[in-house]
Amino acid sequence: DLYSMFCLFRIYRRLRPLSVHSIGPKAGLLSSLSGKLAGIRNRFHCFTGQVWVDYSGIKRYLFIFIDKIIARTCSRIIIDSPTQKKFLMKEGVVNNQAVVFGEGSISGVNLDRFNNSASSQSELRMRLGIPKNKFIYLFLGRVTEDKGVQELLGAFKLLNKNISDEALLLVVGPSESILFDDDYFNLPNVLRIPFTSEPELYFSASNVLCLPSYREGFGQVVIEAAACGLPAIVSNIYGLTDAVIDGQTGFLVEKKNIEALAGKMLHVFNNGQLLEVVGRNARERTVADFSSERIVDCYVHFYDEVVQ
Repeated sequence: DLYSMFCLFRIYRRLRPLSVHSIGPKAGLLSSLSGKLAGIRNRFHCFTGQVWVDYSGIKRYLFIFIDKIIARTCSRIIIDSPTQKKFLMKEGVVNNQAVVFGEGSISGVNLDRFNNSASSQSELRMRLGIPKNKFIYLFLGRVTEDKGVQELLGAFKLLNKNISDEALLLVVGPSESILFDDDYFNLPNVLRIPFTSEPELYFSASNVLCLPSYREGFGQVVIEAAACGLPAIVSNIYGLTDAVIDGQTGFLVEKKNIEALAGKMLHVFNNGQLLEVVGRNARERTVADFSSERIVDCYVHFYDEVVQ
């Protein structure tokens, strides 16, 4: 880390950029410190969620202290959701000068790529051998504990008692934990896909996205799914409450509550018409509030205003 910071310092001193812009806690710490030492006037950082949300004791204070260093050594802070900003202000990490672009997100959604495609739905189901009438619950993202994968598997096991072979859980994404090996997902009606470069196909082919995460800065996958007309069941935590309006564009459930998650998953299974309406609302809200064009405009305005 010290060597990396030294290398950044040398690069900044040589290039003398008008600004440096970091995303992620490690990058933010090294970039903000080296940028300040190098005399770079405009030092920006994007907060996209806090790893320390569920930490306690000295470990929690240490990670909060690191985020405070980032905030104090940057000239401006960008945060990817309104509720995350509120949380960070409450914890004393940032002040009210921190910026949220639009309604949230630091990238928005490419609406040309992410859209509701009937042909994509048929293509993927045919490729995976999934019948047209099979109800698909989708998880797409990093397969790790803090994404609520254990709770999702537990909820689906409870659900299987009620719907038998009528539904499928599709778990898509790279595993970041030795716990989640191939044997872990060797369950009835669970299909594991380790990687995809075409998430839009999975969104179009599924009935509902499930993200029972412990922590999220915003929930980019939620609005990408919404752009494809796919509503989501998510944890009632900061960040995700900006990406989902409960009962209108998706559904909120208590974090780490397997029974509540299973109940909501059964509810949407039994209410196809509701799911269709909520999916349509989710698409309309994403087009209005979360397009990449809108977020790019926010970046341009920010740089025009701040960088001198």
